Amino acid sequence: MRRFSLVLALLMPVALDDVLLAQARDINQKFFVVERNKENNISEIDKLIKKAREAEEEGSIKKALEISKKIVLLQDQKHGLNNPFSALTMVNIGGLYRQLNEYSKAEEYYKNAISINSSIFGQNTEYNIVGFLGIANIYDEINDFEKAEEYYKKVLSIAELPDTSISTLINVLSIIGTYYSGKNEYSIARDYYERILDISKNNYGESSIQFGRALSSLAGIYKYEEANLDKSEEFYLKSLSIHQNILGEVHIEISGLYIDLAGIYRSQNRIREAEKYYLKSLDIKENLYGREHINLVDSLNYLGGFYLHANKPKLAIKQHERALSIIQAKRNSPTKMEAITYSYLGWAHQYMGEYQEAENCYKQQY
Repeated sequence: MRRFSLVLALLMPVALDDVLLAQARDINQKFFVVERNKENNISEIDKLIKKAREAEEEGSIKKALEISKKIVLLQDQKHGLNNPFSALTMVNIGGLYRQLNEYSKAEEYYKNAISINSSIFGQNTEYNIVGFLGIANIYDEINDFEKAEEYYKKVLSIAELPDTSISTLINVLSIIGTYYSGKNEYSIARDYYERILDISKNNYGESSIQFGRALSSLAGIYKYEEANLDKSEEFYLKSLSIHQNILGEVHIEISGLYIDLAGIYRSQNRIREAEKYYLKSLDIKENLYGREHINLVDSLNYLGGFYLHANKPKLAIKQHERALSIIQAKRNSPTKMEAITYSYLGWAHQYMGEYQEAENCYKQQY
């Protein structure tokens, strides 16, 4: 029988270190008694993990790396060398190096983490899944797709073992489906998503969040493979209803589904409905994070792109400029997110015939 526990929350739109913390809690319960600071019940390591997360969210990747390496030293001091806590942090460090495009260092940390976990739990432990996924992502990003697929197959072989949890299997299938969808290999992606739908239905029921997520994944296939926007809308709306019943209205996954629906309505030129859902998505994020949080940037850029599509370039510029102000207030050095936002802003200025402003924006991309 499979275990029904959430070890990997990779289907959720959360940072990788949040996933690692979920794994750490699982390891805590099984193998260690964690000592806590008696005053506030928060250890020094926990404080550093929080600081590393905040630095990463702000785009300060090098700062997050520095803090994460301190965390590994403290974990080694506390639990001895080759402990699973350090392995989890090493995977996170690998992810940070990936963000800096330092792929050889990223792979080194992923492999070190896999080696530690293998020595403790065996090579086919589900704790190795995130490390193998990280390596797969490296090869995907450097366009070595044959090698990437080799690692995705390795991950799936672990996820399909009887001792791996159902939730982990579903998350792995989703990640691999997303990989193929991103390569426009929609028929392959569909197979993975339909398998998730079947597993979710049989194990959790048709009103479960897992079933709702599978519906939204298939909705994307209908949108891009078949250009069947009506079917896509139907599946997104079903997914939205399930999500709202379980998560309530103000939740990050609801925000993402609003973006998906807005994209459908934009493609159908249903301008008012598209704007409504773009704004609802942004409103949720503002309620969750405040008006100046880095997590608002993608919603602002989506909204700006929509306004340009709707022939409202001044409103588009306003959204992209707000996104830039948030990014620049948080980061210590230029980021990919900033370059992308300058690109969007340049398009909007170019649309208005403001060619000098557009050129300035394009130069800021590099």
